[in-house]
Amino acid sequence: MDRAPIDPDGPSPHGEPSAPLVADGAGAARASASGGVVFTPLYGAHSDDPLCYHLRVGRLHLLLDCGWTDLLDPDLLQPLRAVAPAIHGVLLSHPDMAHAGALPYAYAHLGLRAPVFCTVPVARLAQLMLYDQFLARRAAEDFELFTLDDIDGVFDGAVCLKYAQPHTVGDEHHGVSVTPLAAGHTLGGTIWRISKDTEDIVYAVGFNHREERILGRTVLETAVVRPAVLVADAGTAAVAAVKRKQRDAALVDGISSALGEGGSVLLPVDTGGRVLELLAHLEHVWGAMGWAHPVLVATGESYSMVECAKGMLEWLNPDTARQFDASRTSPFNFKYIRLCHSVEEVEETPGPKVVLASLASMEAGFARALFVRWAPDLRNTLLFTSRAPPGSLAHTLQTQDVRFPVVSVSMSARVPLEGEELREYEEQQRQQQQLAMDAARGGQGDAEAEQGGGRTPRGGRRVMQGRRRRRGRRPRGRWWMARMQPSPTPRLPPSDVFCEGFSPLPLAPFPRALPSHGAARSREREGWVAGPVFPFSEGGGGGGRWDEYGEVVDAEGLAAVVEQMRGPIRPTASGLEAAGVDMAALAEAEDVLALMERPSRVRVEHVTVQVNCAIRFVDYEGLADGRSVRTMLAHVQPLKLILVHGTAEGTAAMQQQALAGICSECVAPRAGESVDLTADLATFKVKLTDDIFKTLHFNKLPGDYEVAYVEGRLHPSSTPPPPASLSLLPRITGPPLLPTRSGSGAGGQGGEGGEKVQGGDVGGEGDDARRRAVMVGDVKLNEFRVLLQAHGLQAGFVSATPVATAGAAVLKCGDSLAIRKVPDHRVVLEGSISDDYYRVRQMLYSQYSTL
Repeated sequence: MDRAPIDPDGPSPHGEPSAPLVADGAGAARASASGGVVFTPLYGAHSDDPLCYHLRVGRLHLLLDCGWTDLLDPDLLQPLRAVAPAIHGVLLSHPDMAHAGALPYAYAHLGLRAPVFCTVPVARLAQLMLYDQFLARRAAEDFELFTLDDIDGVFDGAVCLKYAQPHTVGDEHHGVSVTPLAAGHTLGGTIWRISKDTEDIVYAVGFNHREERILGRTVLETAVVRPAVLVADAGTAAVAAVKRKQRDAALVDGISSALGEGGSVLLPVDTGGRVLELLAHLEHVWGAMGWAHPVLVATGESYSMVECAKGMLEWLNPDTARQFDASRTSPFNFKYIRLCHSVEEVEETPGPKVVLASLASMEAGFARALFVRWAPDLRNTLLFTSRAPPGSLAHTLQTQDVRFPVVSVSMSARVPLEGEELREYEEQQRQQQQLAMDAARGGQGDAEAEQGGGRTPRGGRRVMQGRRRRRGRRPRGRWWMARMQPSPTPRLPPSDVFCEGFSPLPLAPFPRALPSHGAARSREREGWVAGPVFPFSEGGGGGGRWDEYGEVVDAEGLAAVVEQMRGPIRPTASGLEAAGVDMAALAEAEDVLALMERPSRVRVEHVTVQVNCAIRFVDYEGLADGRSVRTMLAHVQPLKLILVHGTAEGTAAMQQQALAGICSECVAPRAGESVDLTADLATFKVKLTDDIFKTLHFNKLPGDYEVAYVEGRLHPSSTPPPPASLSLLPRITGPPLLPTRSGSGAGGQGGEGGEKVQGGDVGGEGDDARRRAVMVGDVKLNEFRVLLQAHGLQAGFVSATPVATAGAAVLKCGDSLAIRKVPDHRVVLEGSISDDYYRVRQMLYSQYSTL
């Protein structure tokens, strides 16, 4: 039986029809034509590439993340070019390059104009991360892929949501809402629940099931129950579980060993990602150990990042929030960590030190420069806390098998112009400015001519109307030809028109109406007309341009005069500090302005680096390991599972394990391969008549839902409504049990699509003898254990933890009863017949709604 599409057609965000993405397979092609639900990985499937996926629900187009690597290769974004103009909304999960790095480029060059949906921390930290990326690139090359204005344009229109806050995307007729849920891993990290009618699509990538020092855990297991489709991350399928204490001990050991030998430690990090959790842990370690070695943060936006985090305390884990309520001390008020904004400032700090520098890939930024300087020293340590993208310098160092490798590094830096280069640059700038001024003057003259003015007379001087001209000389030009035409309002020469709205008086037809001497008489002899006379000075600040308030003031010239009157007075550092100005923020802003305004060129130098320093890796990514991911997916119990973002081997392994015990349908599409989800999400809306509705018995479910049982048989309606219309017919033939209406059956006309509910063997109360009871709900063994203990029964799990693999949790009640779940979602009560058996069974029945 063909299922109806779940979404009507709707307009694209810009008013034009949106072209459907070409889908692989006949099913996806049919869904594309009929307006169904299609999921397509643009990139980030069967590989470690960044994440970007296209989800189309009817005519509503959503972009799930928009990542890029630090290599900034535009060819990677070619699949995004085809769908970017039709996107209605972008859902961001985390504030790092892998999830949000391509946004400014897509807005600047690919036609992406849809709003970004994310949490407040993700929006702010992603913006700072992109700022840092731009500054690092701009300091080393002629960077033109995107600008700071492009970054601001992305996030100025961002829609910031709180956790569990639903929001409708697109127009109301689309009927699609998105809800952010806590993912852990990063500050404000999000799992997205995309709802259409009664079905959910859950997009869960980059989540952590463990609570960390300042970050909370994901709510995937508790807030998501049996979604229609779950899009999950397979990137950690092959990662083994490591306890948090072991991870922290390995990090401290790597740092202390280097500091003990008199060396320094370099930790490449990204602004706004995992660095906040890392800083909180280092602050705790330094306070507990009492170390005197400095900890420095060297990123382009270090100060802004920390200040932003101070205002996001409500997004931290509950323990951190309670500590703040008790002590009123923010975890980001660092005592042992100092913020830096240049490599020179880091080098000026004497002795061994720990430096967290961007970028994490070491493709640019302070981390790359410090690596070249510190790598030859045996005492130093290069400590990685995350896996680097393939092709980057960090990935090359992480995968080296040689103990002391030799790497070739291209170092580029922007140096100020000097001498002959500076003079040539200034001369080029003067020529460009002169050309721009000439073009502007030409355009302005044409505009004035259209408004009734004209061009300035030869010599570039405007002549006031009262000034005498030489006799016998007739001005030529358009204004003169216009005067020769019969017109009730003669036109003035261009040099006499100072403002609009005045009607000059004709002199030639009425020579006696005006005095016969002076300037007016002179103009009568030359055939001129009279106009308004205003005071005029040659070379005025406004160049003779006027508006409704008078002559236009030259703002630059006025500012220069004011500056000259004030004199060379500049505030001192002590005065700024006394006034409450934060010097770190001021230095950060001055660095940006100096970088953008100073005449400079890019100098490239190829350096061969002998890597003698120790290279260590500590997994501080804060992601759930492969076994934990499979356990959580088994608890969520999705009807259909889609695996993305992982190596080909890891994706294939997780797909096999998912089919074995998590769900019956699991797919892992490749980049560009579409998956048709229409059949998985299709729901039918049936309108019941009053005769049938009165016989139903509704049971209250947790939340705002009520459910009743009705049984029938669906088949196409006999009337010619839309193709998707259905009828609910009796499941057996025979005389109807419920009354019918003549002409249209007992159901009458249905709801959307014209469904009908026929009479016959349909209903609730009369069917109880012919069917088994339907129990609606879900029992969580951990919560049921608490209920048993509250009623005085001894209950506990056989193993130490109730979460192992699907079907392995066994709840023991007393000495003779056991409760367990089996893979087909049934709960089994085992034991000998006794009073406790019936008592526990009755309590178990009470957890369901029986229909």
